[in-house]
Amino acid sequence: MKGSEKVWKYFRNSFFDAKSEDELSSIRQASEDLCIERSTIREHISNLEDSKELVVFTRDDSDKDIPIPRFGKYFVQDLNRDIISEIKENLRDRRSYLKGMAFREPTVEEVAESFGRSMTQEFDELFRNAVSDTEWLSPSHKQIENGEEKLQSYVETVFPTRLFWTKDKLHPQEFSKDVIEWDENYGDNLTDFNVDSVARAESENSEELAKVFVEASNPLAKFMEEPSFTVYARPLDGYWENR
Repeated sequence: MKGSEKVWKYFRNSFFDAKSEDELSSIRQASEDLCIERSTIREHISNLEDSKELVVFTRDDSDKDIPIPRFGKYFVQDLNRDIISEIKENLRDRRSYLKGMAFREPTVEEVAESFGRSMTQEFDELFRNAVSDTEWLSPSHKQIENGEEKLQSYVETVFPTRLFWTKDKLHPQEFSKDVIEWDENYGDNLTDFNVDSVARAESENSEELAKVFVEASNPLAKFMEEPSFTVYARPLDGYWENR
């Protein structure tokens, strides 16, 4: 095994085995465990940084160098925190967010995509490690279908109230508690929707309802049953006269 590959696997395994940053192997520890001079270890690390396989964080409070697999850096938001705990918390938070938004557990691929990352064996291992103490299970085809159907109904219910010209509101007298809570947590995603056309409804009983065609975009679209749909919304008084 080549020296750099040996060092890469050493720090990779340290990264996945650690429960906190304190358990990550240092360069000195790697030197002792691998029986390689520290200067040589640093040379291998430099090569691995150049080939984008390792990234090294340096702690300001201790000047400690922390080599971790490069893909791990994409899930670190605050370098002043424990790196391992930060990564796991971010992955768990993203899983929880997607679960609440889509009414089902997300797949590993969906979590990776939400970070803008490709699905890899490393990400799969990282995510499963982060949620190992929870009841996460990859969703079945039926659970995905049920989630799409429920999300579709919530989006179509909430969307009209998010239009700037509507006077509809999510009053408790008209909407269920679950719908109101979903809107509070995920309704901001609806700002990414594109209203392509607005036309007066032709029904005699429309009471001046606007017919709105909506083309959904991510992050909601991929979880929905049908991301292109039509809703009806009541315009503000005077809307039609000012068009």
